[in-house]
Amino acid sequence: SSTCSSVVATFWLEPRFVAMAVVLMTDSSPSETNSRSELIVKPKEGEYFDSTMGNSFADVTAGFGTSAGQFAFWIEGADSSDLLLPVKCFSEVPREAYLIPRVPEGTWRLCAAVWEPPQAVPAARPAMPEDLAIGSNSGFRVACRAKVHFTVRRFEDFAAGYEWQ
Repeated sequence: SSTCSSVVATFWLEPRFVAMAVVLMTDSSPSETNSRSELIVKPKEGEYFDSTMGNSFADVTAGFGTSAGQFAFWIEGADSSDLLLPVKCFSEVPREAYLIPRVPEGTWRLCAAVWEPPQAVPAARPAMPEDLAIGSNSGFRVACRAKVHFTVRRFEDFAAGYEWQ
């Protein structure tokens, strides 16, 4: 089942009495929310990062929750077509924020997993996301996984145009 909540706020702008409504809606299943909040703390689902100073990229900070086990994360395109950041493996979940520099404009997905190596090769580490995929024959056992979408884009100030189109 899924939950949906909304908040509506109306603002009156003087002197022309223009009304603007802001609506915030969330829709997620409880199990996805729990795994996200435990494993990926930052960025939040759907968060936007501004590519500043006229650049076409932004520095993104990732923060992870607490969980026991070996940890891996990577960044891929929202449609799983591109792998922006290869799999980074750690012996435990990082306690401090992790800076990912120069993420280009676009919609991306931060993926994370807590995993255990195959029993036959205890020193093995996943080399690509497919090693930790559901139904993979790589032998890695995934205890917990999470995915969060975020977008990097350049925000521009609104400039009204008065030319007839």
